[in-house]
Amino acid sequence: MPAPPRPGAAMCRLADGRLLAVGGLLDAKSSRFVDVYDQVGNGWEPIRELSHERAHAAAVELPDGSVLVLGGHAHDGSEDKLVASIERLRF
Repeated sequence: MPAPPRPGAAMCRLADGRLLAVGGLLDAKSSRFVDVYDQVGNGWEPIRELSHERAHAAAVELPDGSVLVLGGHAHDGSEDKLVASIERLRF
């Protein structure tokens, strides 16, 4: 299995067996990317973007299949700020 797409991404295994990578660092800055691991193609596929850049957040799947993304840090390359919000992702 290839490495996750970005360091600091929140990882969450979904009930259907897919692996979700949320946010993370790209060129030392936080990202908005949400990717899912495709087991057949053995690679990561982008599926959407977050409303806020996040790295080192937490992600958890809820019983209805949606995913909550909580907190994290916003890195802009020189400054690090806490992200004090929650996003709910529906697929």
